[in-house]
Amino acid sequence: MKKKFKFTTTNLKSLPCNPIDSPSTELEFSDTDVTGLKCLSGKTGSKRFLLRYQINGKKTSIAIGRFPDVDLSTARILLSKPCFILKPYIDLIEPYMSWDLKDRFNFKFFKIILSLL
Repeated sequence: MKKKFKFTTTNLKSLPCNPIDSPSTELEFSDTDVTGLKCLSGKTGSKRFLLRYQINGKKTSIAIGRFPDVDLSTARILLSKPCFILKPYIDLIEPYMSWDLKDRFNFKFFKIILSLL
């Protein structure tokens, strides 16, 4: 099976489980429509969405949710929201912020995100 294809609900439902004897815990599939959108299929058949991205060459990810609890259209809508676009930049500056400033920044940041969702 291809690892990169256009996600549809039917395709996602039919994704194979990761073999039990596999050294990796999950199979990773990539969407061709939304850059960075991944669906991971576990050994028990559970599936979840992730957004993968890189900052300074370091790979990182944001969990979106389990499929089918979070459907494909919801995952794509979430990725279009500013909170997902801003997350890599927050990761970049966070190590340089003081703890006091982080607490105030996070509070304001989450208030803004909640207003956007």
